[in-house]
Order: sequence, then structure tokens, then C-alpha cells
Amino acid sequence: VHSVHLRQEERLLLRVGREGGLQSFELHGLVTLRIANEKWGRIRVQLDNKDIRGIQLQTHPNVDKDLFKAKSQIGLKNPTKPFPLHTDVGVLKWRFQAQDETCIPLSSESNNFTSHASLVCNGHRSSCSLKPLKSCSKL
Repeated sequence: VHSVHLRQEERLLLRVGREGGLQSFELHGLVTLRIANEKWGRIRVQLDNKDIRGIQLQTHPNVDKDLFKAKSQIGLKNPTKPFPLHTDVGVLKWRFQAQDETCIPLSSESNNFTSHASLVCNGHRSSCSLKPLKSCSKL
């Protein structure tokens, strides 16, 4: 069993018009930390933040904001107190909004014929990975 668990979740809200064109783009993210062994309760987690687009970042109220700003590390304000055991703690949230179509991580093209529809998606970000679609439904 692992003693330290980090989970990253992202939710993308994207609205594109029928004729193309970006209407809205919003990305929300969350990093949760779960400690399963008390010897790791005072851990500091080093993050690699190379954002140049102006993503809004928000740390948990008990996380040391100055440490995060200076060293991109997640650690508690009070280093003598440990993170809670066996509890998912949302240590970092982020939000990114844009109106620039180059931020969209995929593109689609739809051709609707009488009894056949096809959808083609192309990934544009090298830092993202797409898994194969398991099923397809009509749009």
C-alpha cells in the first residue's frame, strides 16, 4: 500500500458555435493529497509550474501560500502539524478561461450525410493524451 497519494482532476467546459468559433473555454483543476502513513504527514510536494498563460491558482487555506509562490511546493502553514490521515485534501485548485481558439486541445469536423455521420477529432497539445473512443453516439 502506498503512503502518499496525489490525484489530479481536470474538467474542461467548452462551447463552440455550430459554424465554428469559440464561444467559451474554461478549465478547472484540482490536486488532492491523501496520506496513509503518519510518517509522511508533514510532507512537502514539489510541483512543476511553468504556466505562462495566467492560470488562476488557489491553495487550500492551511497550505503555506508563500512557500507555494516562492518554491512551487505544497506544505502546511504550520509545519509542526501533519496533513490529516486517510482523508482526501484538496491542496490546489486552478481555473483558466480563454477566448483564444488556440487554447482548445482538440478540433472536430462533422460531415452529416443521409444515413451516416462521421466525427474526426485531432489533438493539438503535446502535453495531453487522448484515449481511444469506446463508443460513439449521434450528435
